[in-house]
Amino acid sequence: MVVKMGCRAGGMASWMVVRISAVSMLVYFFWLFLFFFFPHQHQEWGLYLRSTSMRISGGLALFGVVIHAWIGVWTVLTDYIHIKWLRTVLEMCVGALLVGCFIWGMILMGG
Repeated sequence: MVVKMGCRAGGMASWMVVRISAVSMLVYFFWLFLFFFFPHQHQEWGLYLRSTSMRISGGLALFGVVIHAWIGVWTVLTDYIHIKWLRTVLEMCVGALLVGCFIWGMILMGG
């Protein structure tokens, strides 16, 4: 029997999202590392980090971290917590924590 695999398969979509978020975070942090590696004045750092392009890319990187963390935690909880109500409560707590961290990070980048 041949099984058709695609992005609509349950685990394949999660796998793809984790890989895309990991690559996007790698590119962002590599770019940030390159900027900090070369000597700059404090004003240049501030202007660069407050620029619109860095705020957008930082927001996307933060979103990637949150999605990456959510899929990882969801996978671990699904594999190891077999009591449905407990897993649901833990997923809700972790989800609320991740949303809070995302909002907090966006506030920090915006201010």
